[in-house]
Amino acid sequence: MTNYVCLLRAVNVGGTGKMPMKEACAALQAAGLTSVKSYIASGNIVFVGQGDVTALVEETLSQLVGATVEALCFDEARYLAAIAGNPFTFEAGNQLHGFFCWDEPEVDWGLVEELRSDTENFAQVGRMLWLHAPDGIGRSKLAEKLAKVTGKTKMTARNMNTILKLKEMLDAM
Repeated sequence: MTNYVCLLRAVNVGGTGKMPMKEACAALQAAGLTSVKSYIASGNIVFVGQGDVTALVEETLSQLVGATVEALCFDEARYLAAIAGNPFTFEAGNQLHGFFCWDEPEVDWGLVEELRSDTENFAQVGRMLWLHAPDGIGRSKLAEKLAKVTGKTKMTARNMNTILKLKEMLDAM
């Protein structure tokens, strides 16, 4: 059995993808995963499982909500490796965002420079994108246009507070 972090895409954000996390955890537990726990309502789940957990999560939760649910599941080692690649130091965890990509993005660096504010820093480390936005992610033109910058690579973002909380949850398993 392996510990996993699962990041759901477009769940309970901006009024879309409504999914009660308590029900989601119960459904995943009933589907055979163990120690299922969620963190905040935006689709962050840790659990113990084996096999093709991504397919199991997507099928189970899609049935629960009656719509397609997209999940990105990392075993513990892969999650820790992904977040260890963070190239930035930070003071406030809500100012640094990790964008977890399904595939390695092809970044248009010219467009990054055009959109990036003087206070922002942006980096790609493999399939991860990192954006330090000290003036706030909601004010960032780069964050707003990130899908265009990356050639529409499918991704889901978490701030550093959430990323570290999920690591803490893994450590407690």
